[in-house]
Amino acid sequence: MMYTLHSTPKPHTARHFWKPFSILMLVLIHGFTFAQSNEEPRIGTIDTLKGSLRLGAEMQFQTGNIDRFMLRANATGDVGNTFFALKSSVSYSLHQIFGMQLENDWFGFADLRLFPDNTLFPMAFGEFETSNLRFLNLRVQGGVGAGVTLVRSPSINLSLSTAFTYDITRFRIMNSYEGWRYSFHLFGNYTLFDGKVILTHNFFSQPTALLTSNYRHRLIAIVMIPITRNLSISSTLDYSYESVVDETRKPTNIFHALGITWSF
Repeated sequence: MMYTLHSTPKPHTARHFWKPFSILMLVLIHGFTFAQSNEEPRIGTIDTLKGSLRLGAEMQFQTGNIDRFMLRANATGDVGNTFFALKSSVSYSLHQIFGMQLENDWFGFADLRLFPDNTLFPMAFGEFETSNLRFLNLRVQGGVGAGVTLVRSPSINLSLSTAFTYDITRFRIMNSYEGWRYSFHLFGNYTLFDGKVILTHNFFSQPTALLTSNYRHRLIAIVMIPITRNLSISSTLDYSYESVVDETRKPTNIFHALGITWSF
């Protein structure tokens, strides 16, 4: 893939790396807010709040003929009881070569469900995204809808939801969009081989309400192999496609990484 860079090369110094570490701490703080929900019941709730948290990260550093720094971090958590369930995820990617940023990308989403133990449930959905790689200055999307639990068992949790959302997308140069979209979301969590392998996936399909030529899809799949009670080796696949992008960018992006995940 060819990248178009819009910054002036700068000497490689340590000050280029303070921001990645501060952002990683922000991701960790996001996750720890979910972990605290396991501690004690709260007065006034239908039952005790329960929550879980997963943190993942990988980092690369190289100096010499090429000065390179890459950081990818993510936090995924859920909290809820019989009245509501909130799933949230935020991820960050940074890739610098000689101080020039190829990636400086954020992606996050939240899925709020009421009466999640029911087969049918109302829900609300929101997401945000910025991407230096795709010349995306800002994307904010949110709306309400309904979902259905397709499979619920000790080893499989599979649900399908749809929402009518309002989308604001601002590309750097052209092809920005503001209007209504349908958002279809297929979420799955699978515990396989007596807990030796854990697979999760989020698949989004989001066509516009009026323009059939404007649509996008995204799949985020994570395979984890537990080493200890909390630590796992993880493999992440992030596939995205947008039919309408900035004219200098390609519509398809595929990212794959190996790393570690810490679960609470």
